[in-house]
Amino acid sequence: MAYYSLPLERNNVKDIPSKNCYITLCPYPDNYLKPEKGKKMTKEDVNTKKKCIANHNETIKQLDTGTFNMYNNSIDADDVLNSTYVGLIKDFGNNTVYKIKPILSREDRSGYDSRTRYKISEFNVVKKITNRKELLAQLAEDYLLDDFSAEVFNNYCCYGNEGYSDLLHDYFVEIKSDYPDVKIGLKDIVLTDDYHHDTSERFRVDRIYDLTKQNLRILLDENLISYITKYEYYFAQVITALVNCGLSDIAVVYLNEIPKDKYENISKDKSLCTAIKLHSTDEFVKDIMTTLAIELNEVILTIEESRSYGNDKVTEVKFNNINEVKSYLIKTYDVPFEKVNTNNISEIGFRNSDDVYYTFKIS
Repeated sequence: MAYYSLPLERNNVKDIPSKNCYITLCPYPDNYLKPEKGKKMTKEDVNTKKKCIANHNETIKQLDTGTFNMYNNSIDADDVLNSTYVGLIKDFGNNTVYKIKPILSREDRSGYDSRTRYKISEFNVVKKITNRKELLAQLAEDYLLDDFSAEVFNNYCCYGNEGYSDLLHDYFVEIKSDYPDVKIGLKDIVLTDDYHHDTSERFRVDRIYDLTKQNLRILLDENLISYITKYEYYFAQVITALVNCGLSDIAVVYLNEIPKDKYENISKDKSLCTAIKLHSTDEFVKDIMTTLAIELNEVILTIEESRSYGNDKVTEVKFNNINEVKSYLIKTYDVPFEKVNTNNISEIGFRNSDDVYYTFKIS
């Protein structure tokens, strides 16, 4: 094949998100050259491990020069907003984190999902980070501390492991003390991010734990996270998530912090109206309805029947309130009382003896 010209510029993605400009180098354990219990190491095994240690040391030397070129090789760029880096808050150990600036990189969409990943072949080292204080300072410099703090909450909020709640509390105390200009809001904790604004996994109806609620209340009561932050959007989504997961009392306080000129748009949000219909007997939800001047019309239950063989069927039934819906599900479809009263109705699904799968939606 003949060419008129060849590429003259490096294949480098412009504006890689700062959260993807971190890598971590882990040390080999002290007993790496010792055989595992009950096993013997061959000479070949020892030589292989010694070569790995030598490569590790050479990597550190090259990184310390401030630039690294892997030529025709590449590594996956880390996402600093994940459990690996959150774990460094609990125990940084002998790990070393490098903040980098990619020189040669490309996008990679070959994963199992549609997320964009980055392959990096050459980069400059911006900063070598050897402890948690330095890591937090770099995250603050990159304006990532609010999102990172949400990940810390997600990782430690719902597990009863000894010391987890104390670690979570102490972390937020530290952030408020050392970085007073960083405002972590309820939105950062309850929603995934400003782009997707979905409900965070920890606050979904089927995954919310009492310990999560308890830890959130403590952080709010001590003003370690704020109800409202500057430049905040997606008010309705936050209220919807709080109502659905049983934190309607916090939703009331959150709503009262919102400027009143936003109320009209909030009251028109369809997801919020659905959540209010689902929880209309809750006294705090009634307060929200009054504040937003929302009037409940009829409740429509959509019943979807999916069959392995034959046509699917969709039925709509109208009710005056959510209690009538619950009674109907119990009497007509034998849905257990406990399931109706502890789950979002839209989360209920079951298969009957005739191999028909039922799902329900409220509108």
